[in-house]
Amino acid sequence: MKGCLFLYVLFSFLVLGCVTPPEPLRVRYDAKRDLYLVDSGEKRGAVLRDEQGTIIREVSDKDRLIEQYNNNPGILSGLPLEFENTGFFVRQEYTIAFLYFSGVKELNKGNYKTSLDFFKRAEEKYPGIIKYSDISFLMGYCSEQLGDREKAKEYYERFINKSEQKYSMRFNEIDRINADLYRSELDYSRGFINPEPFEFDVSFTRNETVKYFNNYHYPGYAVGLYPGLSSLGITILPNFMRIEESYVSLGMSYTFNSWFDAGGAMSFPLPFSCEILSDFQLYKTNDRRFGISLETFLFYQYHESAVIDNEQEELDPPLHYYNAGIKPGAGFYILPDLYIGGYYLYYLFNEYYRFKFESSGTRLETWHTNSYRISLRYLPFKIADLDVSFWNNELYLGANVYVYTYTLFLGYAILENRFVIRLNSRDLID
Repeated sequence: MKGCLFLYVLFSFLVLGCVTPPEPLRVRYDAKRDLYLVDSGEKRGAVLRDEQGTIIREVSDKDRLIEQYNNNPGILSGLPLEFENTGFFVRQEYTIAFLYFSGVKELNKGNYKTSLDFFKRAEEKYPGIIKYSDISFLMGYCSEQLGDREKAKEYYERFINKSEQKYSMRFNEIDRINADLYRSELDYSRGFINPEPFEFDVSFTRNETVKYFNNYHYPGYAVGLYPGLSSLGITILPNFMRIEESYVSLGMSYTFNSWFDAGGAMSFPLPFSCEILSDFQLYKTNDRRFGISLETFLFYQYHESAVIDNEQEELDPPLHYYNAGIKPGAGFYILPDLYIGGYYLYYLFNEYYRFKFESSGTRLETWHTNSYRISLRYLPFKIADLDVSFWNNELYLGANVYVYTYTLFLGYAILENRFVIRLNSRDLID
């Protein structure tokens, strides 16, 4: 019994000795957004709010919450890291943006009642809009101009307490909106609630063009919207699939601007290959409804064996094969969630002009086949769509799933009467 008690005490001592005391709460002030962000721990990046969920902007409230936290770290258990769902349904996102910008357009015309109706419909469609845009301020201003000062005060208070000025892509990429405008809206709201002399420019400058979804997997839309590392991935394909050998592929791409990106990939062990590619957005309408793109690539492959007359044979000497090509494409949105487009893939060494080499005294040839694809796609989701394609003289029905730079096609080839699984145009099954 004493031995058990000793073990229990020893175990408790070890457990308690391993417990790390909670890290003191640190916050930083974001001057552009006039709010405080948690700057430490697992809640890093969260907007600092009080117990009622109101954004803390006053220094005294911040100091009080920090003191409470240091005495009771559990106080932040109800403080979630709030990241906006940037939209899963394409048409819903388009509809919300359309309602928001329609309201702005009517507001600038002085049609306050119509404008307010648009804003109410947008909020009804997506309640989170009150956090991720300035719609509460715009609704308050419309109500003020319509003579409903009580409702205006309610909207202005909500704007002060709820809006994080974290504008999303949904609202036409105005997440980089002028910070001075946002601060002016805050000052105006506070001045209305506690009347002070304040001048305000009553022109709500916005780009009122509602834009279509920029899917860089689609022909005509080859480049992402924002500069930065656009992809970094690894692919592992085992040899039970319809490929020569098992291999691992590493790749990355970088977007320099909305008109150009470049990247590379490397596959190993055998056949070893490396590829350099670049994408150009040659043209795109302001609303992104129509686009023209051009992809270029150059690659090298090292082969120690090859399939010759349906037999796997060793190559002596090994094959050093290179090729290059271009892939022009164009696309058009018939509706926000209905797209039609196509591309033509042209190789330098193709079925008409082949790469010649010699192995064991025999002259051989290899090449890549030029190809094309014309697709009609219905995209209810951002990461997947339904697809009808005329692809290299074959009609396919299926679906595409998009993950980073990868496209997985699951479909049925009607003329050949077979099921197809393709990863980035590579067949994975017979």
